[in-house]
Amino acid sequence: MKIAPFWALVFSLTACAPTRYYSLAVQPPIHREAAPGAPVSVAGVVLPPGFNHLSLTRFQSLTHVLVSARSRWVSSPQKLCREVLAEDLAQRLSKTIVLLPGQSAPGHLRALHIVIDRFVPTKKHQVLLRAHWSVSGSAAANGTARIIVDGSIRAATEAQVMSQALARLASVISWRLAQASHGVALSPQIPTPPRDTVF
Repeated sequence: MKIAPFWALVFSLTACAPTRYYSLAVQPPIHREAAPGAPVSVAGVVLPPGFNHLSLTRFQSLTHVLVSARSRWVSSPQKLCREVLAEDLAQRLSKTIVLLPGQSAPGHLRALHIVIDRFVPTKKHQVLLRAHWSVSGSAAANGTARIIVDGSIRAATEAQVMSQALARLASVISWRLAQASHGVALSPQIPTPPRDTVF
């Protein structure tokens, strides 16, 4: 009887391993903001190049990233982030209509464009998300946020960490929209953090 080599056996077992699919989840708000005015639409979300692919990543160190072959997003991460951010904002904004992707837009709205340029681990075993955003027709609502989430980015937890970071980003943006709606002049670089966000 011919016995298969050890590595052939490992390969055959690995090939049979099921693929796990991950999505993002909306997080309940701690605080809601009143930002009356035109409806808000998340027009677009730009992600860091290393994050915008279907496979989940696992950080081995601050500079070493592994791409998982068996852990995948259920859809484009960019699409998932846009959908979840819209729902997070809808839960955090009172007296404001937030259009979800695919909903028909009225003639006048506040289009929100978000660029996430950092989603990386830190030396303190936390995760940093840095984002910049602009709101059409309301320069006072534009801003930058630096979100810190406890926990490392592993293949099994990347989706959870990103969900938490996006929820906190939605809290900052909703607060910013509320301040702009009430005519409060703020520096776009140094916002006062809501209670559920760490800067």
